[in-house]
Amino acid sequence: MTPTSRGSRATSEAGRLAALLLSPTFVVLGLVVGYPLVAALRESLYRTGQTIDADGFVVQGEQFVGVDNYAAIFTGTRPAGSGTPSATPLCSRW
Repeated sequence: MTPTSRGSRATSEAGRLAALLLSPTFVVLGLVVGYPLVAALRESLYRTGQTIDADGFVVQGEQFVGVDNYAAIFTGTRPAGSGTPSATPLCSRW
């Protein structure tokens, strides 16, 4: 064996060992950071509480609204069904 092949094999084994030792850390970090981000994104797509549907019935619980919450943020209006007219600005000074 030549010295360069031994050196590259040792480097390869050290890299494998480093990946093996760091992988539990990355898994835990992914769970601690990733799960709340995904849960928050999912939660932002729903509206909770009581609203009245088109037929006049009270709808209670979670209701899927998609990106209406985000559209309301960027347009400066309240989402439809939030208890106030949808054209009401969030801040009267804007």
